[in-house]
Amino acid sequence: MKSVSKHYKLNPLLRQKVRYFFLIFSALPLLIAGFAWYRFGFHWIFLVSPLLLAGLAIFGYRMALKYIDVLNRIQEVLQLCAKGEFHNRITNVPAMGEVGMVAWDLNEFLDRCEAYFRELTIVFVRAGKQDYHRKAFAAGMPGEMKDSIQFANSAMETMRANREMEIQRELSHSLHELNVGNLVQNLKLCQQDMMNVTEGLNEVVGIADANAAAASQSKQGVGEVKHSVQAIAEKVTSAAKIIHELSDTSKQVIESLSIITDIADQTGLLALNASIEAARAGEYGRGFAVVADEVKALSNRTKEAAVDISRVLQSFESSVSAISKEASDSVNLANQMQPVVEAFSERFDEFETAAAKTIYGASNAQEISFSTLVKIDHIVYKQNAYLAVSDPESKQNEAKAIQVDNHNCRLGKWYYEGVGKEKFRGLPSYAKLERPHEGVHSSAHRAFDLAKEDWIHNAEVFNGIIENMTKMEDASGDVMRLLNEMNEESLARRTV
Repeated sequence: MKSVSKHYKLNPLLRQKVRYFFLIFSALPLLIAGFAWYRFGFHWIFLVSPLLLAGLAIFGYRMALKYIDVLNRIQEVLQLCAKGEFHNRITNVPAMGEVGMVAWDLNEFLDRCEAYFRELTIVFVRAGKQDYHRKAFAAGMPGEMKDSIQFANSAMETMRANREMEIQRELSHSLHELNVGNLVQNLKLCQQDMMNVTEGLNEVVGIADANAAAASQSKQGVGEVKHSVQAIAEKVTSAAKIIHELSDTSKQVIESLSIITDIADQTGLLALNASIEAARAGEYGRGFAVVADEVKALSNRTKEAAVDISRVLQSFESSVSAISKEASDSVNLANQMQPVVEAFSERFDEFETAAAKTIYGASNAQEISFSTLVKIDHIVYKQNAYLAVSDPESKQNEAKAIQVDNHNCRLGKWYYEGVGKEKFRGLPSYAKLERPHEGVHSSAHRAFDLAKEDWIHNAEVFNGIIENMTKMEDASGDVMRLLNEMNEESLARRTV
């Protein structure tokens, strides 16, 4: 409006032009009449004509002012429209011809403009309140207004769909945040449980190793006892045989002594007979009698000695019989102990086998439990990476958790310094594990660094985040696969 005022400020307005025109139109007849009156003398026509023309001029001027007033009201309404007010109308324009038609056309145009803006305002106000079901009415709207309303309705439909998608995303995001938060906490609990299980399995493996060593030593001791029992049984059997032989010999000696006793008795009888015969011979048989007495005395001493020896041998035989019985009992006992010791040896063989199986199973469980613990660590690490990348500013704890490199995480320490290096470094999968493990950490680090840039307005940064997180997932899958293969290779090696 300022440009319009500047353009017209040096030009007279229509009201002034009309005023000038009617002043000239009124003054000119008066001048002509005055000149004619002066030149030709008075005549009534010279007075009536100017007055009549002046009256017509006044009437025309008043009529023109009405049209000018309507035009002024049109101008005021248009100025208000320029300020955004479309509710004003032009009234009291009866029988004014084209100007009246312009006024009514303008009123009709303003009606449509007001309806147009009202419909759009209602739609957008409702949209601001998240209500997209109210559509703007396009019926009765002409041309571009109708097209604009239809476009606005289409835009509202798109906004409605976007809002529904946004609500769905908000729900999914909220559920995801809730799920991930609880998932990480649950995984940390599982992680702690697996650490306790792994420590317990380490103790079980140590105990199983000690039991296996004790079983092996006990087996050796039982073997020695078995051999000792066998040797004792053999020696007892040999001693029993010797005792039986000694018993038989003593019996033979007793029998021989019995014969000696008989011989002594017979010798005594012979000596007695010789004494009798010597007595009959008198003086001549005295020397023979002395010999017979000596023979008799010797026979008695022989008999007494034989009886004493027989008595001793009988006592010895009784002792030998008792010893023989004890030896037989010892042999029987040794024979009874032999199957017991053999059964005991078999039990220790079974115990040693069971201990070996226990070590085998405990070692497998130990490796699987650590593999599971590492997998849980990987899941926790990835969840922390997703949380840190999604919001680097507020997820400080998660961001700190993913900054660790592949040498200082649990798997890294196990791989480079711990049991993994000691037990698995000769396996093919062990050598392959380092590269994907490093890839998990490096990809997560790059994605986190990109997440701190303006990825919302930079498609390259956005795609870089997705690409690196995808690489992290691929590398993590390789790590888990290689851990499984490592367990299988270790199992196969122990089986062989």
